[in-house]
Amino acid sequence: MKIDRFFITDIVDNHVNASVVKTIIRLAENLSLTTVAEGIETEQQRDFFIQHQCTFMQGYLFAKPMPAKNVAKILTGNA
Repeated sequence: MKIDRFFITDIVDNHVNASVVKTIIRLAENLSLTTVAEGIETEQQRDFFIQHQCTFMQGYLFAKPMPAKNVAKILTGNA
């Protein structure tokens, strides 16, 4: 289940979005689904998701979009 960046952008300051995201994470967990948070741009956002057991994240904090061949190089240590 993917959590849209709309909910993530101000998750640290917006308690409504934080509650929605926590509910999505628990729902996915109860359904045995993997949860992916998209649009992670800050360490605070990353920490929120780690704290709430959502360990699959994507966003500019980790890397900018790139061709698949570049990702393979990074993952194999040949970058």
